[in-house]
Amino acid sequence: MSIQQKNLKEFGFEEGCKSFGNPTQFKSTVDQINNGSLLDSNIVLSSSIDNKPILIAKLKDELSLLQDKKNEQENKKSLNLSRIKKVESDLELLRINPEDPSVVGEKGPFNSAKFFPLLIVFLGLTVFLFYYYSAIPYESFIKVCDQNTKMFPSFKEWIRAILGTEPILIFIPMVFFSFGIAIHFALTYKLLIKVSLLFFLVVITFFLDIRMAMSIYECVSLNQFNNFGITIPKWYESGIVYLHIMLGFVTFFLWSFLYHTLLLEWSKRNIIKDLQREKYERLKEVEVLELSITSFKGKITSKLNNISAIEQNNGPIATVQQIQQSIDYYKSGFYEIFSMRNTSDFNSKKQECENYLTINSTNLDR
Repeated sequence: MSIQQKNLKEFGFEEGCKSFGNPTQFKSTVDQINNGSLLDSNIVLSSSIDNKPILIAKLKDELSLLQDKKNEQENKKSLNLSRIKKVESDLELLRINPEDPSVVGEKGPFNSAKFFPLLIVFLGLTVFLFYYYSAIPYESFIKVCDQNTKMFPSFKEWIRAILGTEPILIFIPMVFFSFGIAIHFALTYKLLIKVSLLFFLVVITFFLDIRMAMSIYECVSLNQFNNFGITIPKWYESGIVYLHIMLGFVTFFLWSFLYHTLLLEWSKRNIIKDLQREKYERLKEVEVLELSITSFKGKITSKLNNISAIEQNNGPIATVQQIQQSIDYYKSGFYEIFSMRNTSDFNSKKQECENYLTINSTNLDR
C-alpha cells in the first residue's frame, strides 16, 4: 500500500475552497487518512513490524462493529417485510369481510350501541368535572373563608367568578383533563413506563384532590361547628373529606377510563386506514433500511480491502496516533473555509463533517 504524504493543513484548506466545504469531499479524504494511504508530511514513518498488528486489530474491531450494525439493519428490514405481508393479508380479508374476526380481534368491530351511550355519560362527567375543579378551588383557596363558606358555591356565583372576577378558574379543570389524557397514553406504553407514569399521575391527582377536600373541611367545619359550640371532628371522621374524594378523585378516574375506552372503540372505525398507513410507513422504513444496508456493505468491503492491503504490505505503516494527528491537520485546514463563510448552510456542512468524524475517525483508546 503506497503512502502519500502532504502538508494536510494546506491541502485541507485547498480542498475546502475548491469544494465550498462539501462534506462528501471531506469524508473521502478522511477515509484515505484513516486507511493510512494519506498522511501529513510531518509524520515520520517507522517499520511496519510494530505498527501492522495494532492497525489491523483496529480495523478488525471497526469491521466487526460495521457487520453488527448491518445485521441489525437487515433484521429490522426482515421484521418490517414480514409485517407488511401480514398487513396486506389483513387488508385482503377486510376487503372480503369488513368484520373478519381474525383481523378485528376478539373485541369485534366498532360498536355504536356501546360507543354512544358511553359518550353521553362521558360528556356529562366532563361538564361535572369542569364545574367541580373550578368551583372547589374558588371556594377553598380564592374566596375568603367565613360563615358563608359552603361545600360548593352557588351556580350563579360560580358563573360570575369564571366569567368575571376569576377567569383563571377555567384553566384549573384543564390540568386535570390533561392528566386524564396522559393516563390514556400511559396505557399504550410498555409495562415499566406504563406503571411508572400511572403511579405518578395517581399520586399527584390524589394529592391535589385531598388538598382541596382538606381545605373545604377546615373552612366549613370551623364555621359550622364553632358557631354551635360543638367539638370539631377529626378529618377522617368527617364526611366532607370522603364526599370530595368521591366527587373528585373517583369521578376523575371514571372519566379517564371512559376517555380511554371511547378512543379505543372509535379507533375500530379506522382499522382499514390504520393498516394502510402502517403499510406505507413500513415501506418507507424498508427503503431507508435498504440504503443503510447498502452503505454498510460498501464500508465493510472497504475495510476488508484495507485489512488485506496492510497484511500484504511490508513497508512502513502509520500508527493509530499518527493517523489521528493527520486527520487533525487536515480538519484544521478544511475548516478555515467555514470560519470565512459563517452562514447557516456552512454551519450545517460543518456539523455533517463532525458527525462523520465521530463515527469514522480513529479511536485512540483502542
